[in-house]
Amino acid sequence: MHIVTQQEKKQAHSAMERRYRKELNSQIALLKDIVPTCRSHAGPTINKAVILKKAVEYVRGLRQKEYSLVRACCLSSFAPFVPTLFC
Repeated sequence: MHIVTQQEKKQAHSAMERRYRKELNSQIALLKDIVPTCRSHAGPTINKAVILKKAVEYVRGLRQKEYSLVRACCLSSFAPFVPTLFC
């Protein structure tokens, strides 16, 4: 039977943290590529917190546009064809 040493525990934990950071950075890079205001950012690097902030702003803007479009659709002459759930 193998007894796990403190050094082995530390190495395993460090490896797990590296994988976690790598995946997190990968997902943040995807967000940077998707969000238009991040793609057009002037500098070569952009802070992760700024990427997340701009992503939230972008999603809020999309939700507002969606709401406006659904509302306009409900108020248009096609209103009988639009489920009242969206109005």
